[in-house]
Amino acid sequence: MTDAAAVRAALAGDYVRRHADEVAVLLEDWSTGEGAGMLERAPLASASPVFAALTPGLAAGVMDGLSDDRSAGLLRALDPAQAAVVCSRLAPGSLQRLLGELTQAEARELRELMVYPPNSAAALMTARVETFRPDIPAGRILERLRAARAEGVTEVALVGAGGQLVGVAAVAALAAAEPATPAAQLVHREHVAVHAMAPREVRLRHWRRGFRRPCVLSI
Repeated sequence: MTDAAAVRAALAGDYVRRHADEVAVLLEDWSTGEGAGMLERAPLASASPVFAALTPGLAAGVMDGLSDDRSAGLLRALDPAQAAVVCSRLAPGSLQRLLGELTQAEARELRELMVYPPNSAAALMTARVETFRPDIPAGRILERLRAARAEGVTEVALVGAGGQLVGVAAVAALAAAEPATPAAQLVHREHVAVHAMAPREVRLRHWRRGFRRPCVLSI
């Protein structure tokens, strides 16, 4: 059975509800257009857990290829904080169109979650970070960056189950490694957790101690 056939079978049955992470890993190797087509055609109840298991960058890319109605349905199935991270990666026009598909209360909650007070740690940072699973080969990450025209990106974040940060890998290290090398083997920098609403002085204190990037926001 091909990967495409395996995903179709998983989305059509109960398997996806128990192993959404495994199906999401298969989608990671597809183009965002192929992933969008699969999630558009699948029953919403089956597509939702797979969408939730995608990394934020891929989830946002897939949404660009989905109908507004399906995007809204998948977004409603996410935890609001996770939905806000995905929405923060959308182009302004796409975001406004999507918010128009939600109820006023849903749209207001997302907007509030995407904005932080100017004196908070989160206000110093950005959610627009290129994210990948740690087991993805270096060559595949480079292909995805080129396809997304992610110019100026010098590091990528590696996230595991539940969106937890595993580490950070430099794009230069990915380019120098053998294409089949898992990105997890190229992690080069420790990270420190800071609450999103902590005073910005806390973030600056870690910055002065050498934790210039990344400083993970615990929400």
